[in-house]
Amino acid sequence: MAFRGGVLAVGFSSATAETYCPTLGDFDIAWGSVSGEGNGWRVDGEGGVHGRTSWNLLGGYIEFDMDVCGAQTGVNNNFYTISPQGGPASGYCDIQTNDSPICMELDIIENNGKCLGQTTWHVWGNKDGGCDQNGCYGQYHLDDGCQFHMRTEFGEDGSITQYRNGQVIQVNGGPSENEKNQIKQNMESTGAAIASTQWTGWVPDDGSCGWGDDANGPSFAVNNVVVHAPKGIKFGPSPPTCSEPSPSPTPPSPSPSPSGTCSLQPGFDCGGDAYSMVDSWSPEDCCQKCQDDSSCAAFTHSQYDSSGSARPVCYLKAACGSGSSSSVCTSGTVGSGPSPTPTPTPPTPTPSGVVEYCPDPATDFQEEVESGAQGTVTWTDDGWSIRGQRRVSSKASFDFSGGGVTWDMDLSQAHNGVNNNFYVTYPYEENCGISCYCDSGGNHDSQGRGCAELDWTENNGGCYQATTWHDEESGGDCPGYGGNGGLSGGTVSMSAQYSADGSYVDINIGGNTNGGNGQSGVMKSKGAVIYSSQWVGWVPGDCGGGDLGSSVYAVKNLKITGKVVQGPEPRRCHPDPTPTPSPSPTSSCTGGDDGASLQECVHACPSDKFSECIDCCAGKFPSAEVV
Repeated sequence: MAFRGGVLAVGFSSATAETYCPTLGDFDIAWGSVSGEGNGWRVDGEGGVHGRTSWNLLGGYIEFDMDVCGAQTGVNNNFYTISPQGGPASGYCDIQTNDSPICMELDIIENNGKCLGQTTWHVWGNKDGGCDQNGCYGQYHLDDGCQFHMRTEFGEDGSITQYRNGQVIQVNGGPSENEKNQIKQNMESTGAAIASTQWTGWVPDDGSCGWGDDANGPSFAVNNVVVHAPKGIKFGPSPPTCSEPSPSPTPPSPSPSPSGTCSLQPGFDCGGDAYSMVDSWSPEDCCQKCQDDSSCAAFTHSQYDSSGSARPVCYLKAACGSGSSSSVCTSGTVGSGPSPTPTPTPPTPTPSGVVEYCPDPATDFQEEVESGAQGTVTWTDDGWSIRGQRRVSSKASFDFSGGGVTWDMDLSQAHNGVNNNFYVTYPYEENCGISCYCDSGGNHDSQGRGCAELDWTENNGGCYQATTWHDEESGGDCPGYGGNGGLSGGTVSMSAQYSADGSYVDINIGGNTNGGNGQSGVMKSKGAVIYSSQWVGWVPGDCGGGDLGSSVYAVKNLKITGKVVQGPEPRRCHPDPTPTPSPSPTSSCTGGDDGASLQECVHACPSDKFSECIDCCAGKFPSAEVV
């Protein structure tokens, strides 16, 4: 829903597989006050730029830095693409019904000042549902900083993944398979041209930002635009290519201090106590913050803050500690030369008390029948199958710190349009079944309490899945955040693996990976109960419809590694061995001391049991002769 206007420049170029770094000189100033800033532009008041080039972005990406520190609430500042037929030379178009032609519009970001952002995909020029003129969208608050990095990745199949500061933006409802096919077709025929404007008339709004209507004071800037287009240019002139094939631009920062340099160690948390935590959108920026602080000699940049929230931060330290590997951290030290590579540390030992469980589902799980639900549960030795609407839950709740869960889901008979899932919530007491159930979607226990929820996976049949965090412990975080992706159908392997302290979890659903807050506080205090169910009402993506009553899915090969917090302990994978009883002393043949030889034993036999005693002694000393 970005502003229309202006004329795009004429030109054509054949396809080349290049990475481009366009500047303001590669755009037309559509209207308003636009000036060069760095290698990009700044828009003051209403105005904007339109690109002269359209690219086939399949298999490529667009990324850029955005500064909205001078933006005003109620004013829309944005960055988006349009797909004019015949290329930019044919003039402006967008998705809305107005005085310009209708074409595909991909709103990478539209901001309400510096309060709220929205990513919206518009594929269809109608209002028939899906990614239409209303769009498939995801919203996010900008309260983690007014300068940030955006990256949009385009799959070969027309899929789109949107990142902000390295975190996936979940765009609800799309694109569906049909929409991906249309995106692919549009990219191959017309490509996508960039536009970036500031205007008033519509802004994303969730009721938290307020409103304003003066577009003459606000300003925003875009810098470090990179377009990677393996399929090349469809229409228009070729902007300058980048010096590196796949740069990772970062927001402008002061030149490094001559007193020291940083050498980064990706995938490593160097340990040590941090005396300060500050917002930082890249490891390079974190390095600069350490150089600018006389007390800082080491640092760790993390994608998560100390509460586990998805917020890039920099931990400033006086020195590193022993350190450990971490997929979300980059560390370094400040000195006169490159930091030495940290000495590898041995793998973190399994925390005390962590046990591998191979549950007996019929004993260690329970069936929960919701009001009006029609369905069945069939238990197996390592899982279950569900037909129709049913839910099962673990009788025990767990702390997965240093462990996690692995399982397979057979989705070969699951219907599209039906939600089958595997997730955890945190009931307040030992799981008593349906009356103890709580989640973040408005379902409360018998005392009216909601709770946090982590949807390891919610599947749309066997077609598409979403992983979603709902962190608020009272259960008020209904929309949540996370990521999604396609599924291959059939049997899909899945896992949720937790860090040693439980603060971070890596979730892998058939190759779709998402990492984030392990919800360790509530997990350690109440324990996580495992749930799995099938129902209708919401599914991720758009894969068509199906029938709940006929839909069947199965969970197999379930293994849990962790500690029981509440409830009965499940079946262990490796039960403690039963101690072998110590052999009892051999019974006496003579009723006393049998001696050390057959002769001594026979001579000690009592007269009333002489015959039996001789036989016993012969058995006890079989290699000797009676003398």
